Amino acid sequence: LESVPSTKQKVYQNMFENMGLGNHTVVANLIVTKIGKNLKFWPDEHEIVSKTLDLLTDMAGGYSSSKLLLTLDTVKYLASHHTHEEFPFLNVLSNARKRTTFHAILVRLLLSPNGQEKLGVTFDQFMEPIIETMSQLGALDATQLRSEAARMPLIGVFRDLRGVTMSLHNRRSYGMLFDMLEPRHMPLLSRVADSWFDQPDVMISLLRFVQEFCHNKANRVNFDQSSPNGILLFRATSDVVCAFGRRALNATAPTSGDIYKSKYKGMSLALSIINSALG
Repeated sequence: LESVPSTKQKVYQNMFENMGLGNHTVVANLIVTKIGKNLKFWPDEHEIVSKTLDLLTDMAGGYSSSKLLLTLDTVKYLASHHTHEEFPFLNVLSNARKRTTFHAILVRLLLSPNGQEKLGVTFDQFMEPIIETMSQLGALDATQLRSEAARMPLIGVFRDLRGVTMSLHNRRSYGMLFDMLEPRHMPLLSRVADSWFDQPDVMISLLRFVQEFCHNKANRVNFDQSSPNGILLFRATSDVVCAFGRRALNATAPTSGDIYKSKYKGMSLALSIINSALG
């Protein structure tokens, strides 16, 4: 039987027709196109970026609206061009948290039913820019890794990875990310913890990613009995916590500024990581 439009649908359809906008698909495409332009052309306007991503989050969170998003060209473009070269807001330090939101939205859509097929992008292809950045950072020596030139790439890649990990809700999707990072890229995490232990902006980004990566929500961190991955994950997270802990305990305690952010916030996250790893 053909479904009958609800009263609300009739009201909206009538409104769209009177405004000359067409049906709901045309209106949704208009909104999402505006979202893409806001992210592309207003990178330094934090409030615009924040409200734009809030709207995209709401649209991606609904069942019907998320299915509609998968059919729109702008969303397909976002999924295949999620780099700071295409969207400069990703390279603005004040938008660091928004990188997490942006990638969480895109991965949620990508991993929804038929998401990869409709967006024309596989999860592996989506992750290529992030993995490439990790490869470049991993090739740096200790001096280069601690340089200012590496600060923003480090913050960015850990914020991106946290966003990706937040949208992994089952064993299969979590395993795909784990296989990408282990064993080639996980050693970078402990190197960063050892080099940047006294820089909260870098360390908080790193520790929040590790905290999310260890979080066994929906029983996603679940490996086969014969698999060594559980041991490898514990070793990698322990290396990060130990590297950070050794350096932080031996460092001079700050006497001014935001002491919580500069010292205790990192320690709190490290303890949370240990709790997840041991739990």
